[in-house]
Amino acid sequence: MRVALGIALVLAATGCKKTRVTECDDLLALGDKIQKCELIPEGSRQSIKTNMDQMRNALKMLEDVGDQAPKEQLESLGRTCKRQSDSIRKAYEKSAPSCL
Repeated sequence: MRVALGIALVLAATGCKKTRVTECDDLLALGDKIQKCELIPEGSRQSIKTNMDQMRNALKMLEDVGDQAPKEQLESLGRTCKRQSDSIRKAYEKSAPSCL
């Protein structure tokens, strides 16, 4: 997932205070909700779970390492997570709107 690459770039420049990216937290919440929805095929739910687990691990490293990442990189990561969230919503808004 491209988000994981962005997170890795941010991690390369981080320091010591906990950092959260709200848009990524929102994306994780959406992914968690969709992966529990039985209207979504099992294969798709498993794929979403795998991607969300990878993102959660990368975000945990970011949180643990700190807030020394350049503001621009954190903002870029937030935009990437927002785009991913919008893409997921668009993908399921017609086929499984109750899952959103």
